[in-house]
Amino acid sequence: MTDFITRRRISQEWERKRKADFVVYSQARSIVVLADAADVPVLHDMARQWDIEGKKVTWVIRTVARPSIESPLPGTTLYICRRCMGWLPLPSKREIEQFDTIEADVLIDLSPKHPAMQFLAARSGARMKIGVVDTMQRNVPYDLAIRCNDNPGVVLLLQNMLFYWGKIGGDTPDDKENA
Repeated sequence: MTDFITRRRISQEWERKRKADFVVYSQARSIVVLADAADVPVLHDMARQWDIEGKKVTWVIRTVARPSIESPLPGTTLYICRRCMGWLPLPSKREIEQFDTIEADVLIDLSPKHPAMQFLAARSGARMKIGVVDTMQRNVPYDLAIRCNDNPGVVLLLQNMLFYWGKIGGDTPDDKENA
């Protein structure tokens, strides 16, 4: 029953109107990244690259409890705490309100299996949403969805997302280094 209600809430958020548009990598000024707390240590290199490129990054980190991350990622961080959720596995009202204040050109979802993050991805007003789907998912809240059957790891997943995003738009993060 809770699974049905959760999926229904996610689909209701997906139906909200937003201005969807393709955003070229080089023109993306602000990015929201949805990630799991366990993946934070391996994301530092990408975070530094985005910081050097001048992109404003907001990290939305899913945790069990409020963590004390020893070396936080550059940019703004919002924690979605599992203990703060009610009987549905969705963010609390306060967390949703904080998330709604975030303005971003692009949303990148690195934790697609968590209903709380799917809910936020669907709710986001970002002009472009990038995420991963497995072979069983049908309705996904992403404009650019990468199908993935196994778990390649968050770094490889992010690199693949950025590669496809750049190739579709005609530029990649590596183009600047090679020029």
